[in-house]
Amino acid sequence: MVLVLAHTGDAEAELLARELGRRVGGDAVALVWAEELLLGSSFNHSVSEVGAMTEIELASGQRLVSGELEGVACRLTHAPVPHFERAAEADRRYAAIEAHALLISWLAGLHCAVVNPVTSRGLSGPSLEPPELLSLAAACGLRGRRLRLDSRADPQLLQEPLAEEPRMVLVAGEMVFDALTTDESVACAELAHRLGCPVLGVQFATSAESDDQLFCGVDPLPRLGPEGAMAVADLMVGAPV
Repeated sequence: MVLVLAHTGDAEAELLARELGRRVGGDAVALVWAEELLLGSSFNHSVSEVGAMTEIELASGQRLVSGELEGVACRLTHAPVPHFERAAEADRRYAAIEAHALLISWLAGLHCAVVNPVTSRGLSGPSLEPPELLSLAAACGLRGRRLRLDSRADPQLLQEPLAEEPRMVLVAGEMVFDALTTDESVACAELAHRLGCPVLGVQFATSAESDDQLFCGVDPLPRLGPEGAMAVADLMVGAPV
């Protein structure tokens, strides 16, 4: 079984699931929304010295057994807990923390390929603060937006203004799509590697203060498009049968 995890309405997840189905057969692919995963489901999760084993039975009756998964694409940002929406705020927060921890333990214990793999700082790759991310991008050869911290009445991080909406370069394994130059392509691939995200959207825009192309962020759940979905499917299961 090949599994795609996403939040409800993620069109890119649907596109990827269709591409995977074309390769391994629709019956061998499960697209599971985060709400399905956590609402009305049953987790049997155990951790021992030999590793983790998880069996999940969804409300629909579908079973997900960790040892039977051959690949997972994770496009989750958080663990939704809609069944606690009427609870007190402290209880909702506690439930979300517990659900998040359960997902981390499950995903980290899988022995199959996971794109993007879970970390302690995110369910689908690490979530970094702007200064840390810009420093890492600079180490990869990317010129980022200048930052300054305004510590007056309302402390905030002020970033160099942009002249346009960001464009995105997609990294999918060894493939890089829509880079403007070879150097940009190499730097984006290096950034994805250092972040541990085989699939990554790298965002650029022109500075409002110059004509420079600036690195301005990343998206671990990028828009894939048909070519990107094919490249991610290649990472997970290889060429079509």
